[in-house]
Amino acid sequence: MSSSNTGTWSFPPFRSSPRRRSVGGLPKHSASQPWEPFEKTDRRYRSSPSMLQSLYMAWMAQTQRARYLKTGGVLGLLVLFYLYFSSSSGHVSTHYTAETSPTTRCVQAFDSSKPLVQYAIMIDAGSTGSRIHVYRFNNCGPTPELESEEFKMTEKKAGGSGLSSYGADAEGAAKSLDPLLKVAVDSVPEAFKSCTPIAVKATAGLRLLGDEMSKNILNAVRTRLETEYPFPVVSKENGGVEIMKGEDEGVFAWITTNYLLGKIGGPDNTPTAAVFDLGGGSTQIVFQPSFAVAEHGGMPEKMPDGDHKYKLGFGGRAFELYQHSHLGYGLMSARKALHTHVVEKMHASKAEAGWIMKPLANPCITPGETKKVNITFPSDHELAGEYEVSMKGPEDALPAQCRALTEEILFKDKACDLAPCSFNGVHQPSLEKTFAREDVYIFSYFYDRTHDLGMPDSFTIRELHDLTANVCGGEKHWSSFAGIEGALADLKDRPEWCLDLNFITALLHTGYEMPMHREVKIAKKIKGNELGWCLGASLPLLETGSGWQCRVKEISLTQLIDNVPDIAAFYRIFNNIPWTTIRARESIHFFRAGVKPLWEDAENVEGGCMVVKVRKDGGRAVRAWEEVCLMACGGQLQASVTQGISYSPRLYWVHISIWTKQGGNRRSVELLTQTLLAGLSPDLRPKSSDDYYFKKHSDHQGWADIVERQTKAATT
Repeated sequence: MSSSNTGTWSFPPFRSSPRRRSVGGLPKHSASQPWEPFEKTDRRYRSSPSMLQSLYMAWMAQTQRARYLKTGGVLGLLVLFYLYFSSSSGHVSTHYTAETSPTTRCVQAFDSSKPLVQYAIMIDAGSTGSRIHVYRFNNCGPTPELESEEFKMTEKKAGGSGLSSYGADAEGAAKSLDPLLKVAVDSVPEAFKSCTPIAVKATAGLRLLGDEMSKNILNAVRTRLETEYPFPVVSKENGGVEIMKGEDEGVFAWITTNYLLGKIGGPDNTPTAAVFDLGGGSTQIVFQPSFAVAEHGGMPEKMPDGDHKYKLGFGGRAFELYQHSHLGYGLMSARKALHTHVVEKMHASKAEAGWIMKPLANPCITPGETKKVNITFPSDHELAGEYEVSMKGPEDALPAQCRALTEEILFKDKACDLAPCSFNGVHQPSLEKTFAREDVYIFSYFYDRTHDLGMPDSFTIRELHDLTANVCGGEKHWSSFAGIEGALADLKDRPEWCLDLNFITALLHTGYEMPMHREVKIAKKIKGNELGWCLGASLPLLETGSGWQCRVKEISLTQLIDNVPDIAAFYRIFNNIPWTTIRARESIHFFRAGVKPLWEDAENVEGGCMVVKVRKDGGRAVRAWEEVCLMACGGQLQASVTQGISYSPRLYWVHISIWTKQGGNRRSVELLTQTLLAGLSPDLRPKSSDDYYFKKHSDHQGWADIVERQTKAATT
């Protein structure tokens, strides 16, 4: 692993991806020069029969139809109908009114290159079950604002309902997410589905299946998402469907917390909060240390390099975080470690034979209670094998002895290769010196074990110490919990309460070296939103370049020419497309069978586009598009070289494009230009040469990038 981890997600100022821009404007035609088809002419138009009348006659002419069929058909309307409804960026805002805006917060995005509303979907594939989060954001301000969240978990079943529970049945594992994905399909409006990214992050539990099984499950999940659902799946390179790294989990939780607190995303350098998470198998710490130069020295100028360093960009700010995931120091792992430690201490005392079959004194068990635990020793241990051991609490409370045991399993005396260290030989900048006054949030089991006993949202380590002593005192000291719903029943039902609280206290005070007066905050939600890593992992997906693109929805209807015999058949197709509701920067394309509306398509690489700009007002754009469609269907737009036509709305205009495969043939372009301009109704024709132009695909700004990608793909 490298010495410094660069964050999986980086958040430079949000912007749209590079667009295929059309640069209009070539020298106007001069009377002293011959006609150049690449120039914009100010010629006068001659009168002609109406377009629709011409089409009626052309369509009914059998010779015309025969000639058209012979050329293979200009458009897919007659041979194969392709409807591509796509967004070139997915990050382009549309102008709304208060009545039409998809959000009540505003009518226009803060950044016009971003959509006003965005959705993101994250699936947390845990070991015991999977959970889906469907987030809705608006871009009314400089940072996305979370408006709502839809959440659902898989139903519990024997053996667990997580992906790993399906073992070798990869397809079954993938299908287990269907009930969750129904929430996404129902929650995300149809107009947003094709630009709503989805990612799946599995926990380390899936890795226990082995490389082959886990890989098969992840591949099956990706395939099902890509083939059965309308959402774009984040790429493999960007971790779209993967087993999440431990460091990412902690950092994503840090992003979630500080985003909801409003500490990141703004222009000012607001101090951030630290995040401490206590799970069952591990505990994570993430914070942003500051290395102010001390008056008398003794402080490093910056954090040393190593796996603990995590660089992150968000909202125009750069963060250098300390993070570490302490495996084996989750609450359930700590219980097992402490019970094992008690057995080993007894074994080291050379107790009489058969001692392990008798109840063992354990100061971390509630006084007067007994707890049976299972302990396993490795084959090279003197006690190799599995045992069921009875742990018996003391007659009188011994909280200090319990705390001593919990501190011993932290291994504070282990060699520290890179000072300073927290526990178990792990480097960590001193919280007292580099993070003395900022907020500290503690989650998960930290929250569960304190909140359920009535602790406030904020308390000191000293107050946590006092709570621990009270709980360890046994039932005769529990009267103070009588007014807390469910607390007494919970204390009586779980003999390891004293162990849990002592470990939590020791972890924070002795392990992470937080002073007794230091205040910590517990939370399960902030501003009504669940804490955890999912939101933090979803926010980066709103950024362009995060590994996904809006999906192109392709509808393919095979129709032979004899199935479109007249104008009525054409209009049954045309009239069922909601032209006026197509959003800015989305496009509808009618193309030849087998040709896609991409510059790099093999049939298009030598071609170009004739573009006519028509204003939207008064229905002019849709009328012009209708006439262009009919001209193309009637074979009037150079049937042998025309590849297709496109309808692309902008804010006030619609760009109508005629794609030709002979971009370098000037005579061909000249004839196409003359035919198109003459064929439009007089009131729809461009009023000036600024309203139409021809451009080869290879002359566009993004062409070099396409060639580079194709070359790279060919060599790999």
